[in-house]
Amino acid sequence: MSLRVSDLKRVLPPSAVQVARGLQTCLPGARRSWGRTGGTDSAPYCYEVFLKHLTLCAEAGMGAVPRSVAEIGPGDSIGIGLAMLLAGAERYAGLDVVPYSLAAHNGLVLEELIAFLRERRPNPSWGWPNYDHLLDGEFFPSRILGRDALRASLEPARLDGIRAALEGRPSGSIHVGYHCPWTSASAIEPASVDWIYSQSVMEHVDDLEEAYAAMQRWLRPGGFVSHQIDLRSHELFPEWNGHWGVSRLAWRVMRGRRVYLINRLPYSAHARAIRRFFEVRTELLHEEEDGLPARRLRAPFDHLDDRERRTSGYFVVAVKR
Repeated sequence: MSLRVSDLKRVLPPSAVQVARGLQTCLPGARRSWGRTGGTDSAPYCYEVFLKHLTLCAEAGMGAVPRSVAEIGPGDSIGIGLAMLLAGAERYAGLDVVPYSLAAHNGLVLEELIAFLRERRPNPSWGWPNYDHLLDGEFFPSRILGRDALRASLEPARLDGIRAALEGRPSGSIHVGYHCPWTSASAIEPASVDWIYSQSVMEHVDDLEEAYAAMQRWLRPGGFVSHQIDLRSHELFPEWNGHWGVSRLAWRVMRGRRVYLINRLPYSAHARAIRRFFEVRTELLHEEEDGLPARRLRAPFDHLDDRERRTSGYFVVAVKR
């Protein structure tokens, strides 16, 4: 049995729709995840996210494209990681809980990204956080992706190696790994990664302490993490903070047996966990004034301070001590 969300939304209020979806996951044979994640099956989107994380990490002190990178939650393709390889990285590891990434998407996205980087395609910031100040007059990060370095990383033999690695063929120094489902820190060797990043993923992780501790274990000393965290309700509710207006019991029912949903944690929970394991270099907050008023928030969110209540997005760059 499968409930169509569009049908439910016509007859039920938002909370009831989510309760129905949560209950559905408890039925025998029911799906526990829905559809595709969106975004990373598009080469322009992957290019945008790649440039955003790269430039903001460079501003925080990362000198060049690192040799080894890992991505938490790549989603529909590993396109962001492919952009990293095209820019000079040699090793990529993607970690996900549901196998969304498809080989067909990856191959198509790779070829588009090659074209983007060859032409040094201009890319003004799409939204928050804005990184235009880190681009040149042509809206390209020429300070970190210089012409000579990019020419070398896009040599035909190297591109053939990336294609081979993507297809699981011998690929020289290039390595592509995809770990799914990711269930433990043993997925990656300790002190083997230079940069770990995620885009709108950490708000889905149930155990933040365990996740950030795993990243600290994987990173080499001086390695970077960068995370953009979307603290909104992910269209579960009309209000961006509608998920904070639901009681603990109702939320458990809404979650049901879904593989993941959102963890509902405010930015301060991420900030505390990150600071346990890393030295923060950059911390950016996106604030919104609308949404549910404070009086309609339910415990434990009824005690958030004014800034936490307004914060709908968090971007952080940090370094392993």
